[in-house]
Amino acid sequence: MTSISHAIINGGTFTHYNGQQTNINVAESGFTLLRKTVAHGAFHNSGERFDPPRCHPNTRVAVIRKIKDWILGQDPNTRNAYIVWLHGAAGAGKSAIAQSVAELCYTEGRLAGSFFFGRSDPNRNHARSFIATLAYQIALSIPVMRPEINAIIEHNPLILTHSLPDQFSALIARPLCDLSASAAMQQFDFPNVIVIDGLDECLDRRSQTEILDVIVQGITKYHLPFLFLVACRPEMEISQRFSSPDTTDILTRLHLDRSYLPDHDIELFLRDNFRDIVETHPFRQHIPTPWPSEENFQQIVRKSSGQFIYASTVMKFVRSNRHQPHRRLDAILSLRTEPGKQPFEELDMLYLHIFCSVGSVQDVLPIIAFHLMTGANFVKSIEQLFSLESGEIAVLFCDLASIIALHKEGTGIYLKILHASLSDFLLDQARSRQFYIDLKLHHTNLVTRCLRFLGDQALTSASTHAAHTLALNFFVRHWDQCTQSADLWGVISSFPLLKFYMERASFARYQQADSSAIRHFNFYFLPSFFSLLKRMSPGHPDGEFVLQHHQSMIDSLIQTHLEVYYEDTQLSFLVCLVDFFVNNRAVTPYDVIRDSGLFETDSDLRDDDYLALTLLPDNSADHWNYYEMLEEFLKDPHRSEIFSLDERKYTSAAKFCLDHSEAGPLTLAGNHSVDDANLLQARLNCTEFFLQRADLSVALKDSCEKRLARLESESLEPLGTATREKNVLRAYLMRKDVGID
Repeated sequence: MTSISHAIINGGTFTHYNGQQTNINVAESGFTLLRKTVAHGAFHNSGERFDPPRCHPNTRVAVIRKIKDWILGQDPNTRNAYIVWLHGAAGAGKSAIAQSVAELCYTEGRLAGSFFFGRSDPNRNHARSFIATLAYQIALSIPVMRPEINAIIEHNPLILTHSLPDQFSALIARPLCDLSASAAMQQFDFPNVIVIDGLDECLDRRSQTEILDVIVQGITKYHLPFLFLVACRPEMEISQRFSSPDTTDILTRLHLDRSYLPDHDIELFLRDNFRDIVETHPFRQHIPTPWPSEENFQQIVRKSSGQFIYASTVMKFVRSNRHQPHRRLDAILSLRTEPGKQPFEELDMLYLHIFCSVGSVQDVLPIIAFHLMTGANFVKSIEQLFSLESGEIAVLFCDLASIIALHKEGTGIYLKILHASLSDFLLDQARSRQFYIDLKLHHTNLVTRCLRFLGDQALTSASTHAAHTLALNFFVRHWDQCTQSADLWGVISSFPLLKFYMERASFARYQQADSSAIRHFNFYFLPSFFSLLKRMSPGHPDGEFVLQHHQSMIDSLIQTHLEVYYEDTQLSFLVCLVDFFVNNRAVTPYDVIRDSGLFETDSDLRDDDYLALTLLPDNSADHWNYYEMLEEFLKDPHRSEIFSLDERKYTSAAKFCLDHSEAGPLTLAGNHSVDDANLLQARLNCTEFFLQRADLSVALKDSCEKRLARLESESLEPLGTATREKNVLRAYLMRKDVGID
């Protein structure tokens, strides 16, 4: 109730103070007072909204048909719905569809009213005029309502300053209920569609919910016969309100996704616009033929990501009468730059507004940067990596739902950028301004974060293993793009290398029951870690000490493994094979050595290797950095000590090769035929490599003589390798001065 102490009566004018001043002349009619309160620019056909976005001819046919079937009651799936929520990503075309539906309903006499919010319009970015604007239009579209509304306002002019629920009840709901049984209403097929567009552009989020409350109340409490089309982005407050139990039976959702074939509509829109430019543009004589190329055309379609805002903005920029269209298109496609041009100003303003609404944007941008650089989208792992509580990303990103979605697949939630142009915007400082994502800066910060996570968070479950893998992969792929950073140096210098390894070894052996945790550590993490450490250490006074400290830790670990390897002939051979790989990979590819049969180790030994040095990988395409690290260690006696490669170990490896060749008929692993020259040459290359480095050994001498005798007695010449093998064997025996001719 309004107290008289808050009002001053001056003749026929009430001046009421309730946070703001409102002058109402009681001598004026109620309808005149209402007309002065409405937001004229919110009408679907307002001159203030000149050339509003609307659907291009023959586009959005399916979605408009679905809405029309709902209005006519011809769709059994939506027949009982009083509200259709048309939602989708920013720029998906919601406003254009709402405009087209409003125009269609107006033409057919079905439009009771509309309200098109606009964030930049001070008359349309709030809810204060919302009820008055609808009441005014309803009074015009349903003439019997006009005297009722007029009388109510004349009786209480201050009703136009009351709360939204009170205004709605007094100006729309109760008058319509009172008239619903009248003969005039029974004989009149009155318009019943109300279109509300851009509810998310109402700046006061509490008002957004309040508007939905009065709509739901009008349907459930007053049983109003209106149908409400609400088009807006799925902001958190709006989504929550539409998920309430009282809307379940009266609401249907219409999501603008790819099921409505937006790419087809965008292609049609673009082709029509390009055709019009070619035919009517003032500089059309300068446009090359054909234009645009199909490749460039499809590039625009792809960048649109099913959303019209990008395509529409492109065409607005290209068709400028002051420029040559083909050069403008080149600028957009980055084929040719035009200094000072802002081709995506409308799109940029939209993105800027969305990001300005985010409460913790500085927490959000690093996560987006991480997603852009990696494609990682599993929310649970990202939350763990960024030290967030479960569900916290949903809170941080709730204001970005129109451009970045969190969607559920199975039992997981995944992050998805809805518009392909968002990354272009965020990576261009001139466009994104304070929200610019500097990849150089983020590379260093995120590598630091990942390394800290790997050192601090124990690997204890499949869930943490996924986050560990995410962090490790990022570190491996991005360490070389880091810059010097005190924070990064602090993390890398104090990194618990042995603890990190032991956790992964324990997980691989007892939790995961596979070797991926160790393989990732050996093949990817170690080479990257020491490469970064060697690059950074010269810039720090303690750099050499830190490098030596970490190297001694890994040296001790490798020595522990080698103690086991050298106790078994097969595993010992694999260690020597590292040297062969590094020195012969150009001549003898890894897969040829693998298939030659030299790797036919016992399954138990293979499992032991997988969980230790991992010298038996499935392939070696990107493992050479690891092999080179091992070879550097094995060839440095100061580091490897008694485990260094020497003549005795090469002798054992050479004998292993010869004994393998002598074992039964000449066969090859993997069902290869005996006449596979590449495999035979690979095996012989290994034998020669080790014989050249072996010392004098009676056992090896006997193996060489035995093999040589067999080759000579059987007169074998398999694929031309026998002669060469004889020469290799003779070379060793002669080098050791045993007098073999």
